Amino acid sequence: MTSAPVEAPPRPVLANGRLYFSPLGLFGFQAEAVAQAYFAEGLVGVLDTGLGKTHVSMALAAKLVENDQVDLVIHVAQKNKIDKSEFPADWAQFTALSILVYHGPGRVKRLAKHGVPDVVITTYETGRDDLVTFTGRSGRARQDGALMSALGLRDKRVLWLFDEISSKLGNRSSKLYRAYEHVLTAQRRGPHPPRVLGLSATPMSTDFEQSFNLGRIVWPQRMPSVEYFEDELTYGRDDHGRLIYKGGNRLVRHPVRAVDLSQAAHRPGRGRADARADGEGDPGRSEQRASGAVQSRWRPLRRRPDSSSGGSATDGAAAGCGPSPGTAA
Repeated sequence: MTSAPVEAPPRPVLANGRLYFSPLGLFGFQAEAVAQAYFAEGLVGVLDTGLGKTHVSMALAAKLVENDQVDLVIHVAQKNKIDKSEFPADWAQFTALSILVYHGPGRVKRLAKHGVPDVVITTYETGRDDLVTFTGRSGRARQDGALMSALGLRDKRVLWLFDEISSKLGNRSSKLYRAYEHVLTAQRRGPHPPRVLGLSATPMSTDFEQSFNLGRIVWPQRMPSVEYFEDELTYGRDDHGRLIYKGGNRLVRHPVRAVDLSQAAHRPGRGRADARADGEGDPGRSEQRASGAVQSRWRPLRRRPDSSSGGSATDGAAAGCGPSPGTAA
């Protein structure tokens, strides 16, 4: 005689009967961000400080769990956000998902005691140290670490939430970058490709290379190979290791836009001192090289996802990814 399968207890819900609830609801731009991310395997969103990156993350995670689209959510954040209990407190207040803070002394014992939750909150550095083991004399070889095995990441449907991604994963030669690249590549080769949402409040890139590196983490299927990027778009690197882009006018870094010095230095009424004030001759603020040819080659990589690969914000809102502005989620 076989016993009937034991049904899992019903998951607790919040006041609106959902896994995410905020008394203020989601604003329109937040709901659109959730909808876009819901239909995309990889996405990077830029929201200024105070515009609700955490609420976008929580609403997306809750919707995916409700619809049985993911088994696990991993929220990777900067250390200060966890030390101050900012993120753990938000997840506990606005969602009904079970959470575990995997950081600090005793983190391995806490995971073993409580089991795998709905949401694991960790820091970039803790994830680097525990997800991947670097081996070999040079430390270049990578193997699955203890945390990757404990969470069963090769066999789970995972949503990765990277907070302030542009300041952490912009350098593909860093150990931090290579650790997460190993985990995400292993998952993409397995039965369940991961979903990745990177969020940032800072300017997305300081040059083409950082954007390229972020793309390889978030949506590698749209990125060319490293060899193509360096052979086709650059002349190599200068004495400081910075890429020299092919042809064109020099650009200088600016918090919002790039200033074309070939035009700025020769506008009527402007002198060389004004041009220097914009950064001319300052290698610390100037880009190496950029050109119309480089821009045109990158344009196909920067187009928005079409309906076949990414869906639309309208579809996402209709599916319930986010409430109307000013209403409860």
